[in-house]
Amino acid sequence: MRKFLICGLLLSVAPIQAQTVKFGDLNYFLSAGQMNAGAGILWNNENSKIGGIKEEAEAYLVDTHFNYGLMDNLTLHLGLGYAFLAEAKTGDSTWDVDGLRALELGAEYRLFNQKNAGINFDFGVNARVNELFDREFGGTSPKRDGNTFSPFMSTQDEARNSLEVFAKTGLKTDEANEFLFKAALVYNQSGSVEDLSNDVTVNLDSSLNFKLGAFYQYRPVNEMMFTLGLEGIHYGEVTAERMADMESFTDVRFSFAAKFLVTDNLIARFDFTKDRRDTIETDGSSVKKRQSTQYGFGVDYLF
Repeated sequence: MRKFLICGLLLSVAPIQAQTVKFGDLNYFLSAGQMNAGAGILWNNENSKIGGIKEEAEAYLVDTHFNYGLMDNLTLHLGLGYAFLAEAKTGDSTWDVDGLRALELGAEYRLFNQKNAGINFDFGVNARVNELFDREFGGTSPKRDGNTFSPFMSTQDEARNSLEVFAKTGLKTDEANEFLFKAALVYNQSGSVEDLSNDVTVNLDSSLNFKLGAFYQYRPVNEMMFTLGLEGIHYGEVTAERMADMESFTDVRFSFAAKFLVTDNLIARFDFTKDRRDTIETDGSSVKKRQSTQYGFGVDYLF
């Protein structure tokens, strides 16, 4: 009887550990020699108020990425972004903010996978090179177009180079349900940006950001996937020269994605994010009523 119960318990656990992680799953990891390329476009809108004056950052953000499976447990990453029809607005005054975004270089290593260890565990690094060219704030006094949003207006833009170290753990419990948890530490290197409107160079000290996220995916059939995510992002204090200092603050981001497996190697997706944002305290002022919304489409191809 005891042997029968033990065998029954092992059989009940085995399906969880034996689930096949497929292309499109949160816990999917490239095999050696596999490649993944993708691109997406997001409409990004961020609103806030400084001293009672409404400010807005709006842009179409194009993100591209290429991943290569160097080994079964090591993937290399390359990414590049661009913003077009990007516009900053203060009151009734506007200026353009088009330009290239960060060049991303990264690597991810899978330490455990659920077939052997019962759970997936990955860690990696991601370097973002923002200073490919001179970063410039625009403005209205006089009017000058730039290529970078002010940090008071947008968290989707960053003038400094950064290095992110992250860890992820997750599990596909059955064919339909999957979980993923992620923690990250981001070091933003000290750097400078040109404030064209005031004709000065702004120097920004280094800072640390922390991220914690939880994600759930439901895959009712092989071709359809729905993902819900909740992520907290703590932005560290930033000390600046010729710009107001920024106190630390924490934003919470809700995300939703719907993915469709067009072919065995091609995924089309719809993405939506909505932030609940904290007030940013600055020298003698506050950035209040901060809001952010994103939605857009993308594709991923496996070859």
